[in-house]
Amino acid sequence: MTAARSHGIVGWQVALLVALVVLLAGAAVFLIVNPDSGATGTGVRTTDRSASPDGSVQALQSMGACGDPATLISAVQGDGPVSPMAGEPVVIEAVVVGDYQETRETRPSRPELQGFFVQEEDADADGSPSTSEGLFVFDPGKRRELTEGDLVRVLGTVAEFAGNTQLADVRAMARCEPAGPVTPAVIHLPVAPDFATRDAYFERFEGMWVRFDQPLTVTGQGDLARYGQLRLSQGGRLRHYGQDGALPLSREGFARTSDEQARRSLLLDDFNTQQNIDPVWHPQPGGFAVDNAIRTGATVHRLSGVLNFSFGQWTVQPRRSEAVIFDNPRRPAPPQRSGDVMVAVLNVLNYFNGDGRGGGFPTARGAHSEAELQRQTDKLVAAIVALDADVLGLLELENDGNAENDALPALTAAVNAALGAQTYAFIPAGRSGGEDEIKVGMMFKPGVVGPSGPSRVFAEPAFTDPNATGEQRNRPALVQTFTPGPSSGTAGRESFTVVLLHLKSKGSLCGPGDDSDIQGNCNGTRTRAIEVLVDWMDTNSLSAGDSAARAERNILVIGDFNSYYREDPLQVLRRAGYVDVLDSSAHSFVYRGVAGALDHALASPQLASRLAGGGVWHINADENRLLDYNDTVRDSGEKAHEVRPGSRPLYAPDPYRSSDHDPVWVGLYFSDP
Repeated sequence: MTAARSHGIVGWQVALLVALVVLLAGAAVFLIVNPDSGATGTGVRTTDRSASPDGSVQALQSMGACGDPATLISAVQGDGPVSPMAGEPVVIEAVVVGDYQETRETRPSRPELQGFFVQEEDADADGSPSTSEGLFVFDPGKRRELTEGDLVRVLGTVAEFAGNTQLADVRAMARCEPAGPVTPAVIHLPVAPDFATRDAYFERFEGMWVRFDQPLTVTGQGDLARYGQLRLSQGGRLRHYGQDGALPLSREGFARTSDEQARRSLLLDDFNTQQNIDPVWHPQPGGFAVDNAIRTGATVHRLSGVLNFSFGQWTVQPRRSEAVIFDNPRRPAPPQRSGDVMVAVLNVLNYFNGDGRGGGFPTARGAHSEAELQRQTDKLVAAIVALDADVLGLLELENDGNAENDALPALTAAVNAALGAQTYAFIPAGRSGGEDEIKVGMMFKPGVVGPSGPSRVFAEPAFTDPNATGEQRNRPALVQTFTPGPSSGTAGRESFTVVLLHLKSKGSLCGPGDDSDIQGNCNGTRTRAIEVLVDWMDTNSLSAGDSAARAERNILVIGDFNSYYREDPLQVLRRAGYVDVLDSSAHSFVYRGVAGALDHALASPQLASRLAGGGVWHINADENRLLDYNDTVRDSGEKAHEVRPGSRPLYAPDPYRSSDHDPVWVGLYFSDP
C-alpha cells in the first residue's frame, strides 16, 4: 500500500495505523517516508510481518526514515576479515550494485544467492583503503523489486557466514531516492607483495562493485558444469611448477609458485549456490553449447562485477547490467606435415568397445553404452583422420587382443571406413599382460612405413613395478622399429624405433619414498622405470634383421609420462642424451586450472638430427569436458556427473574433446635435408 505524504505528526500516525492493520493481515507494507524526517527526497519503505517477531511495526520505527543517520558499511566491515559488529543490529543506507535474489520458489531452475549487494555512495565512503564499502544482504525467501542503482535503507543483523560478512535477519527495508553516484573499485593483479596474502588485499573490496582494467585469461573450467565457475588469471594462464620451475625443484619453489598463482587468480561465478544446473551457465547470451563454448585460454577485457568471498574462494559475480565478453581463441587447425614421416601419440580416453558386437556394456572404463561408444568412436576417428600421422601411438586402449571385435582392431577398422581400406594397419601386440585394464597400441600407414621385425612388449618387472610392490604400476611399453616405404620418398633409408610409454599417474598412492609432495604421487616409480628403460635401450637390440644396428641409433621415446617438463623422469632421459621435441612452453593437459605437458617426445642423439618439427595439437585440454562423448542418458554404472545436461546441444562428431590430453606430433626426415 502507499500512504499519503503528510507534513504533520497526525499524518505519520495515520500511516503507521494503516501499516499496522496491513501487517496484522500478513501483507507487505509500502510507505512514503515523511519529508520532515530530514530525508532529501521521496522513498518507499517495505517490510514483512514475518520479519517482526510480534507482528508489530517496531521494525519500521527503529529503522528511521531515508536520509536519517545510518551505520556506514565501512564500520560494519572493519579493517579485518571478521566484522567488529557481528551479532549487532544495524541500519545501513546504500546503493544496490548486484541483485541476485531469485530463490527455489521464484525460479526453481536457477536459484541465486537469495540476496543482493549494496555499496556506499561515493560521498559516504570513509576514504580508508583498509575497509570495504560493500556488503551482502542475505534476504532468503523474498523477491523484492530492486534493480542495480536503487538506494535502499535496511535494518538487519551483522553476521559472518563461511568467511563472508553480511547483513542477515532483515527486519525492514526502504527504497529511497535519489541515489548518489557509486564508482567501481579498480583491482590490480597480481596482488602486491606488500600484502601478506591475497586475502589481505581482496578483503578490502569484499562485497564491492569492482573492475579489472587488465585482461584476464580463462585458465581453468573444470568446475563450470558443476558449480558454474571459471578460473581467471592475470598475465596468461597458470602453469604447473613442474613445467616451468627453476631446477632443482624444491618445496620452497613450489610454495612460492603457488602463492604467486593465488595472487594472480580468482573465480568468475554464476551467482547461485546450486550444482549441475541445466542449462550450463555461460556469462554470454545463449547458454553453454557446442557452438557457444568457452575455451581455456580465452580472455576477457575490463571485467566488472561484485567481489564476493564464500567457502574459501574469492569470486566475481557478474552484474546484470554489464555484459561479460570473451575473446575466444580460434580452435587450431591440424598440424602441417613436415619431413618425410610423421609420428604422433593420442590418448583415446579409455576406448573400451564392450563385446565388439553392440553389447557387453557397461565395461570397466569408457563408454557406458553402444550409443556412447559410437559417439566416442566418431570423435576419435575425426581426430585421427585430421592428424594424418604415419605412425600413431594410442594410449588408454582396452587391454584385450587382436581379434576383429577387440578395441584396437575395431578402431582401426573405423578409421579405414572413413579413409579407405588398408589406409591404416595396427601392430598386433595383443594383450599386454598384467592386471591393468588399459594398454598402449600402435597404428601405422603401410604405404608410408613398414614394420621392421616384430614388436616387443617391454614388461620387465623392473620397469612395470620398480619398487617390487607385487602390483603392476607402469603399463608395459610397446617397441616397434619402422622402415620408410615407397610413398615416403625415402624407401630403404634408415629405420627408426618408436618406444611408446604410459607411466603411472599422479593420482594413485605408491607409498612413502615414492610419492612426492612436489612432483606428485609415484614419482619414484616413474623415475626408476625410465632409468631401467634407458639401460635396456642401451644394451639390447630393439629390432630384428640387418637394420638392427641402424635402428638402435634412431629412437623416439613418446607417450604419456605423467610427468611435467622439469620433473625427474624427463631429466633421466636428457642426461642419457635424449633431445626434447617440445620445449617447456608446451602444454598438453590442464588440471585444476593449471597447464603443463604430461605427454612428451624425446629423440636419441642420432635421431635428433632428423627432426623436422613437432608440437601439440590443442584439441582437447583447452576444451570443456561437457563436449566429450557422454550423452544425456544415465546408463548402468554411470556416475551422475558423467550424464550430460540436455537443454542445449553439446555433442559434435569432431576432434574436439575426443580425449582429455592433446596429441603430440613429430616430423622426421630421412632424405637429405
